[in-house]
Amino acid sequence: MKHKLLFLVLSLLFISKNVLAYDFEVDGIYYGLETTSMTAYVTGATGSGGGYSGNIIIPSKVTYNTKELDVTAIHNKAFYGCNISSITIPNSIVSIGESAFYVYFHWIQ
Repeated sequence: MKHKLLFLVLSLLFISKNVLAYDFEVDGIYYGLETTSMTAYVTGATGSGGGYSGNIIIPSKVTYNTKELDVTAIHNKAFYGCNISSITIPNSIVSIGESAFYVYFHWIQ
């Protein structure tokens, strides 16, 4: 019984993390908060892109709860499947996650 309860709790945590994959949003860009370094990373609203489109400009700094944070990373799948025209990436970005810019095509026959 304890194992089933633990599995249920862990499953709910996993599901809730995938549903809400960001900590805050500023000017249409979704960010996660890296609490150990007090920096921010770009992510998608749902963990898979968040519906970004058009021209994206990532700032080098962003304000969250009155604190100015450096934006240092683009998270896994941040722009996954999005229809972006261009993206400006600041020098503050030191890492880009797996499949951050993955684009898939839907072929119609």
